[in-house]
Amino acid sequence: MGGLGSLILLAAGQTIRFWRESKRSPYYFLRRQAEQNMQSYSLATLGLMVTTLFVAMYVFQGASDNITRIALIENAKPAPTTAANAVNTPLSSLNNEIADTPTTPEVVIVRGLTFNNTPSSGLADVEETLERDELEGETADPSLERAAPTLPAEYNKFEPTAELTAETRLTPLAFATEVDLDLQATNPRKLFTEGRFMLYATFEYEQMADGMVWSWLWRHEGEVINGGNEIWQYGNEGPGYVYLKPPTGFQPGEYVVEIWVNNELLTQGDFFITTDVAAQ
Repeated sequence: MGGLGSLILLAAGQTIRFWRESKRSPYYFLRRQAEQNMQSYSLATLGLMVTTLFVAMYVFQGASDNITRIALIENAKPAPTTAANAVNTPLSSLNNEIADTPTTPEVVIVRGLTFNNTPSSGLADVEETLERDELEGETADPSLERAAPTLPAEYNKFEPTAELTAETRLTPLAFATEVDLDLQATNPRKLFTEGRFMLYATFEYEQMADGMVWSWLWRHEGEVINGGNEIWQYGNEGPGYVYLKPPTGFQPGEYVVEIWVNNELLTQGDFFITTDVAAQ
């Protein structure tokens, strides 16, 4: 605080000095220079005063209360009987508690498998059930498994004249409403608002060959809504894209775009269409 106060006094003194020079100097350029220096020191004085005010507010504010307070609740539910205090419990009362325990089977779920935890079922029953399910090939939740995508016959009409190699590669898809002169997606993203517009899916390809057969599919919620199939004639490497502009516009939901080459899925990507309210 003392240092800031000293700087304020120094800046204020310089401001007064240059103010006096601007009034007394006989030459215009000297007066103009003095006025500019006076403005600079005036702003410096004001900035130091504001800084001092914030520092003073921080220094003189009250100390924060970090004391942890614990409230004791009376008439609370008694603690359950533990092994320590069960030793002092009469055997007759323990027998009564066991007799009053309901015999309704308790359901236990282990890795998606359901067992009845009755007194007669033990670890042997659980192991037997697990072994039986493993032999039968049952899964915990078959609905969680997504079937591998397949290429519909209507988008696989040509026979390739060039073989697919291990070096053939397509990069992941990027989605945007515009592409630049280099066929790169402009401001790519995965979330769009429903409506009528053209959407591009861009990619880079390497070690392709003319004569391969490529197909592209657009899926909405798993259903094929558009696509194409043709002989590849775009060279070995470079940028590429596919696009779609549905007549009724893009509807809310998940969309997936797949690129197939010689009946093999080489790349795919997904994006989402939301309503205006969801986007906001």
